[in-house]
Amino acid sequence: MDRFQAYFVAIRCCSSKRELPNTMFVADSIDGNYQTLPIAFDMDVENNLDCSTWFLMRLKEVLGVGREILFITNMEYIIISCIGHVFLHSYHGYTCKNVFMYMRIIGISCRTLEPLLWMTSKSYTMSDFE
Repeated sequence: MDRFQAYFVAIRCCSSKRELPNTMFVADSIDGNYQTLPIAFDMDVENNLDCSTWFLMRLKEVLGVGREILFITNMEYIIISCIGHVFLHSYHGYTCKNVFMYMRIIGISCRTLEPLLWMTSKSYTMSDFE
C-alpha cells in the first residue's frame, strides 16, 4: 500500500432481540478490483464494550499497527465508543444511508437535504458536484 493511502474498513454491528441476545460484528474492505473483501467477523453473546473492544483488538492484529485507517460504521454506539481507544490514528465516519435514517428518526425533514447530501457524497471533485 502506498504511504499516502489509508485503509478503508466498514464495520457493521447487528444485534438480535430474541431470547438469547447475540451480536455479530463484521469488518469489510475493498480490494484492488473494487470488490468487497471480508476481513473479520465475530459472533458474541452480549453487546457490550468488552466484546467490541476484543473484536477491534483482533482486527488491529490483522491490519497491523501504525497504519492510517478510515472506518465507516452503522452508528452503533458500542463500536463508535471503542474505535478511538483501539485505533488511535484513525478516522471515523458514517454511511449516508445511516445519516438519513437518523435524521428521519429525530424528525428532520430530508426532502430538501437528501438530494444535496447524496450529490455531495458521490462527488469526488468540485466539478462533479457542480
